[in-house]
Amino acid sequence: LTHIFMFDVVPRSLIRASVPLWVDEGMADYQAGVWRPLDLMQVRDVSVSDSVPSMSDFQGYGGFANARVVYNLGHAVFEFIDEFATDDKVFEFDDLKVCIDKKSYVFLNGSEIDYEETPFRSGIKLSNPAVTRTCGCGESVAF
Repeated sequence: LTHIFMFDVVPRSLIRASVPLWVDEGMADYQAGVWRPLDLMQVRDVSVSDSVPSMSDFQGYGGFANARVVYNLGHAVFEFIDEFATDDKVFEFDDLKVCIDKKSYVFLNGSEIDYEETPFRSGIKLSNPAVTRTCGCGESVAF
């Protein structure tokens, strides 16, 4: 489905000339969220042999006979960016992923997240033991 979105929903005629293949295919593979063992092996082999081309040389298949190498290197780039270029804290609870920026984490550490449904409201409820004061509606807090 990721490839369908990347190539059919996004208007390719508007951006195709300026987007390298490694970006298109790497992003699609990254968004799919799966590393196949052979793909990991290819990335490792290219890295160990020191034959990773520079990003500006990644036109077409980057000189590799196997097109998957370019896709896998693009996937690795996006995974690296996601893993190391962000200071956000990411917490996963079953199918729910919660991202908290570094500044907010200081205030939200120790909080409990719950879903509340009452006759008057429904939605996410946040309980934080570090809160010292709240306003009447509970939206504004002091620590």
